[in-house]
Amino acid sequence: MGRIMIITVATIFIMIACWLTNFMPLHGDAAFDIVLRFPVPIMPSQFVLFYWIVVYIALFYWIFVNVRHSPKAPHINRLQTVLYTLTCIANFFTFMTWQQQLYILSVLFALLAVCLILYMYQLYPIGDRSWSGRLPISLFFSFLMCLFIWEFSFVLTYYEWQRFGMSIDLWSVVTITIVALLALVVRYFFDDPAFVCAFIWLFICIVIEYGWTNLFVSTAALFLAFALFVAMRYGKRGRHHI
Repeated sequence: MGRIMIITVATIFIMIACWLTNFMPLHGDAAFDIVLRFPVPIMPSQFVLFYWIVVYIALFYWIFVNVRHSPKAPHINRLQTVLYTLTCIANFFTFMTWQQQLYILSVLFALLAVCLILYMYQLYPIGDRSWSGRLPISLFFSFLMCLFIWEFSFVLTYYEWQRFGMSIDLWSVVTITIVALLALVVRYFFDDPAFVCAFIWLFICIVIEYGWTNLFVSTAALFLAFALFVAMRYGKRGRHHI
């Protein structure tokens, strides 16, 4: 039960940090408002933040299922506990440094969080889609990946990177295409349909943000969201069940 307590505290800790930095900033602007000052290539609407609710519900359910299945000996081992806790700590510093406008440091913490959760993710069997196993971690991993890509894209814009001479619209389409390909690689290599959910939501929020004002980016994002949905719906069946 000690591991469950540590994971529960870590989850509550990062949930509060996310809420404070995005909705009740203690210092300066909210995390999302900072990005609105710049023409970031990957710019979703603020609805993208609601995916955190899905992630936290999934993580708390993951904890609950592990306790219910085996209260004295949950399926979460010591290494998973350490990796998950370190991921939450890295994610906390991602939020804190971002709000203090230490953008490069924030991106590095975001990358660290992705690497830690990837290590934990790979500890589960390929094809595991159980709520007591990889599924909630997959949702968490995919959103941390989206967060890292989004922050990295912002930093490139902030430091006036020239995008190989491409217009910002063309670079936006190139970027989201690369992101979609990355999501597809993970989806098929690890036989994990749930991984693409965060990316589908990200692209839908990009469509909402751009709407009719930029049909080039909106159409590309909508097409990629549909392609990822098809990839999520059809593919190899998992070898492990709930």
